[in-house]
Amino acid sequence: MGRLLRPSATDISTASPSRGWQKRSGSTRRALVEAAIRRFKRVIGNGLRSRPDRRRKTEVAIAVDALNRMLDLARPKSVRIT
Repeated sequence: MGRLLRPSATDISTASPSRGWQKRSGSTRRALVEAAIRRFKRVIGNGLRSRPDRRRKTEVAIAVDALNRMLDLARPKSVRIT
């Protein structure tokens, strides 16, 4: 199915630049998406409670909104001092 596999140790050592394979394979973006899903499951839970699809969409939208609010509250507000 065209899945990209992580390179072996010999592929990494011969690559120039050393992290170029991550950019080419999309590994960094995939890691960010996996971290976001892991964070969602840890805070919200592993399963949906609703049965009908319409209610599931609403449940996910509410959960994502709540998670985004929590992340915004935890993010420090930085101000440039001149």
